[in-house]
Amino acid sequence: MPCSTALSAAPSSEKEYQGDIITLSEGQYIDEKGVLQTVPKIEGVKVEWNWETHEWEEKATNLEIVQAQYKDYEGMDTPSTLEEMKQQDPALATEYLNMMIELRGLIYTLSASETQAVGYAILPIPQPSEKLKEFKNKFKLNNPIIIRMLTENKKYLYLFNILINKFIKSP
Repeated sequence: MPCSTALSAAPSSEKEYQGDIITLSEGQYIDEKGVLQTVPKIEGVKVEWNWETHEWEEKATNLEIVQAQYKDYEGMDTPSTLEEMKQQDPALATEYLNMMIELRGLIYTLSASETQAVGYAILPIPQPSEKLKEFKNKFKLNNPIIIRMLTENKKYLYLFNILINKFIKSP
C-alpha cells in the first residue's frame, strides 16, 4: 500500500529515551549521546522542523516573506500614526515610509516571477529597526479588527487618539 510506505519512510517522532518510548515535539531530538535536545524555533513565515537535520527551516518564498512583513506593518499606515511617529522621532517615520515603499516594490516585482523557495535567490528584504518594531508592538495596530474599527468609524478613531495621547504622555 502506498500510504503505509509513505508513512514508514517519514521520520518518526516516537523515539526511545531512557528506556521509554516518547513522542518528540517539533524542535526536539535525541543527540548522539542520548540527551534530549530542544532547538528554539526561529522566526519566520512558514517555519518547519526538519526531522533529518534537526534544524528549523524557512519554507516560505521570498514573496510570502515580503507580503507577511508588509501586512505586519500595513496597519500603521495612517496619517495619525505617521504623525505620532514624527513626534516621537522624525527618522522613525522616514524609515517606515521608505520600508513600506520598498516592500510594495518588491511585492510587485516578485508577484510576476516568484515561485522559488527562499534559499534560491537572496534578496535584500528591508528589515525594520528595533525602534520601529517597538513602535508597532506598542500599538498592536496589526490586528485587522482594530484597523477596520478605526478606519470605518470616526468616533472610534477620535477615542483611540485620546487614549494614545494619554498613553504616550504618561510615564
